[in-house]
Amino acid sequence: MTQSVVVEETPLDDQPPALLVRPADGGTGPAVLWLHWLGHNRNDRTQFLPEAHRLAQQGVVSLLPQGVFPWLEDPAGDETDRDAVARQARRTRAAYDHLVGLPGVDPSRVAVAAHDYGAMFGLTLRDVPIHAMVVAAPDATWDHWFRKYWHGDADLGAAYGEQFEEFDPLAGAALRQDSLLLQWAEKDEYVDPAVPGLYAAAAPRAASTVHERYDHQLGDRVIAERLAFLERALLGGSVTA
Repeated sequence: MTQSVVVEETPLDDQPPALLVRPADGGTGPAVLWLHWLGHNRNDRTQFLPEAHRLAQQGVVSLLPQGVFPWLEDPAGDETDRDAVARQARRTRAAYDHLVGLPGVDPSRVAVAAHDYGAMFGLTLRDVPIHAMVVAAPDATWDHWFRKYWHGDADLGAAYGEQFEEFDPLAGAALRQDSLLLQWAEKDEYVDPAVPGLYAAAAPRAASTVHERYDHQLGDRVIAERLAFLERALLGGSVTA
């Protein structure tokens, strides 16, 4: 039975208000934390709103926070970027904690779905229970995109990249690999062709799909796959993609 849906803002400390999407009828059920991408189309907390709405009709609560770094703040190209990543990782954890603490959320059935930088920050969630995770088109390191798109591939030195080791997305994927779906685009202009292989080596048990003819923005086929994965994981059945 399809449920009616409520969409409202909810405040979060040290970050803009998030969108909360929930079934109007209440009850206890699963939840999803959605972490959006940094791109030219729906580059904000609304990226996953249609998907959250569909899941809410089936009893799933969703939280959609607005990213701050590097969405609203630019990398400086120095040691302060490590602190900026750490702050955003704390915001991500705070959003997770907020979601898990909401009335009607079953903390044993919480998933994360994310894209691009959202995916990389999702992979910083290391010490919390996550029932399933689906990440789309992440990079393998933090410094690559920072160097290339904000600093013109400037030589910022080896230490610049090394300072992000604590937040290594490949390590996050390895930790989550038994409940992880990785989604890639065949014609991705931002993710180096070697990156999916690095994730496959780090997380060999994760499910992984490559979508032909899609660029980094991805599209409807990826959305359908992501929703099917989350529905199986949260509403019954296997999480195998």
